Amino acid sequence: MMPPDWLLEFLSTTPARLAATSLIIVATAVVTRSITKRKIIGKINFMSDALSSGESMFRYSLQKRSNRTLNFALNRLRGIFEDEKEREKEREKYFELMLDHVQSGVIVLNGEKVEYCNDIARSFLGMADISKLRQIERISPELAMCFRSVGETETNATFQSERGTVHFSVNSCMTKLHSNYVKIVTFNDITMEMENNESESWTKLIRVLTHEIMNTVTPIATLSSALSQNPKEYNDEELRSALTTIASSSEGLISFVQSYRSLTHIATPVRKAFYFSDIAHDSINIAGANWPSVNVRYEEFSENIILYADQGQLSQVINNLVKNAAQAEAKNITITAEINKRDQVVINVSNDGNPISKSCQEQLFVPFFTTKGSGGTGVGLSLARQLIRLNGGTISLTSSTTESTIFTIVL
Repeated sequence: MMPPDWLLEFLSTTPARLAATSLIIVATAVVTRSITKRKIIGKINFMSDALSSGESMFRYSLQKRSNRTLNFALNRLRGIFEDEKEREKEREKYFELMLDHVQSGVIVLNGEKVEYCNDIARSFLGMADISKLRQIERISPELAMCFRSVGETETNATFQSERGTVHFSVNSCMTKLHSNYVKIVTFNDITMEMENNESESWTKLIRVLTHEIMNTVTPIATLSSALSQNPKEYNDEELRSALTTIASSSEGLISFVQSYRSLTHIATPVRKAFYFSDIAHDSINIAGANWPSVNVRYEEFSENIILYADQGQLSQVINNLVKNAAQAEAKNITITAEINKRDQVVINVSNDGNPISKSCQEQLFVPFFTTKGSGGTGVGLSLARQLIRLNGGTISLTSSTTESTIFTIVL
């Protein structure tokens, strides 16, 4: 009978190897005297079976002189194994206490079985004990599905609890444990953060709306009040000028409302396969017609990049980025596209125009916020973000320095 694999693995450690070496020396010496090979093998097999089943309280007798040396070596090896086992338990307890004090929920999955679950995870889910993923599925199918499918890229999931809807950010990694691959899932409650972001977004939106409406309504109210109170004091030319101002301001307000409607009435994307180079070359032609002095070029770092999205909506976004760059006095605009390691299409639109200030960068995608003064509606980038999101992607300002401003789209 051969010793089990776990014992052979243990014997490869330094203290056990020393003990095993001394055991072999003693056993060899004893064999040459009076103890038979069968008895030695029997003792070793007995010890292997006992340790394999978790029994380590046995001790070989040291009373008989003929067996004393061998039994002493076997007892020593048993003692080393027992000490190592206790140290392993201490390490497990140490790491378990650490995980119970972190602020993230941690669940270790071996297929559908939950191998480990820390205290904060049980608290998040409102469950005293979790041994199967099916238990989580009963209270939240969405969260269970997220745990099954989540990879190293962070994703979000919602969970209905007694305190309402809870939002989690979830990610995971794979590792090997006892010859099996397990998934370590970590998740955090981001409900408060999302509510704060939502509140902040509404505050910014209301601030911009108030600013735009007041700027438009104030001259209308002022002129209307003056004309109604003292109409005879104004000649025909002054009346015509005042009415023209009122009409112009009213048209501006109507245009503003129409811009707002464009953000709330976006058509559902009609997806189809197309080459991104078609959009890039169309943007170059449009820029050449509108801003002849601006050099716009396209570089493709992966061959024949094909997208599955709404071609018209993506074209609208690229054209808007090029237009913004031209209006920021850019002389050179570069559109690039490539496929990253995750098989995502990454599009960069960079320019050497005026940089965007730090204070403006934070509000760049807020509806109706504009860096162009009265010349802009503040709708373009906000609408661009919505269009990209509807097509399953993201858009962000990667950097803005005196050398270049770069917007990045990932689809």
